[in-house]
Amino acid sequence: MLERLLELKDCICFFAGEGTITNLSENQCKLASSILSLLQPFQEITKKVREAKSRISEVIPIIATLLRYLTKQNDLHSGVGTMKDKLKKSIYSRMNYVFTDDKYTISTFLDPRYRVHFLVENNVKS
Repeated sequence: MLERLLELKDCICFFAGEGTITNLSENQCKLASSILSLLQPFQEITKKVREAKSRISEVIPIIATLLRYLTKQNDLHSGVGTMKDKLKKSIYSRMNYVFTDDKYTISTFLDPRYRVHFLVENNVKS
């Protein structure tokens, strides 16, 4: 919905000029763009996981990639730092158990696409 709002920004400006609706400020447009940029990987991952071919071995790489993405500094995410931090903390608190659960670690290790690339160092040693 936010994506559609940005696509229709010119139309909104036109109707705002007629006094029908309130126009979006430049800061609101930049914030909406930053939010879309921040949430883009979540949309891609959701589409991938919803496929019938999704595997348990993909859980750890997906979570690790999201956490790494949220940790990385990005100029496209200006103004959404608090949202980014809360997303990271929420993912970590809800999904941290998969890094120590044998079902997930073994399946990730056995998948030749991932092996040990996404496993936590402590799990690899044991």
